[in-house]
Amino acid sequence: MKNRITLVTKLPTSDVGLVATSRLLEQVILLVDSLDKHKFRSEVSKKLKNTRSEAVTRFTKSLAALEETPSQQDIAQKKKAEKEKAEKERVAKLSAEEQRKYVEKERKSRQSSTCPSFVAKLILEMQKTKKM
Repeated sequence: MKNRITLVTKLPTSDVGLVATSRLLEQVILLVDSLDKHKFRSEVSKKLKNTRSEAVTRFTKSLAALEETPSQQDIAQKKKAEKEKAEKERVAKLSAEEQRKYVEKERKSRQSSTCPSFVAKLILEMQKTKKM
């Protein structure tokens, strides 16, 4: 009769889940280490050590891959920055009169909204530096 312990788990995406999974894996490794102290045949001991090292390497690779993938928030921030940059470039290409009209339009929209536009601030700064 063969006694086996099999641990199958999916790698969680949340920080809490990662902590719980790492603790569980740590306990399983401690269990394997405690089993290794008993007198087993050399093949069994080697297999325990090899299986343990493979599990640890797979877990660390999965954890590293998970950390490398960008989160939703990072992607949203990059898109927002790209959008602001594109808007800035578009406005910079406008003539002085069109820029003035754009600034006026932004001022009116700012009065109705609480958050001012980054581009409008930039244009105002550009106009101030041109006047100096």
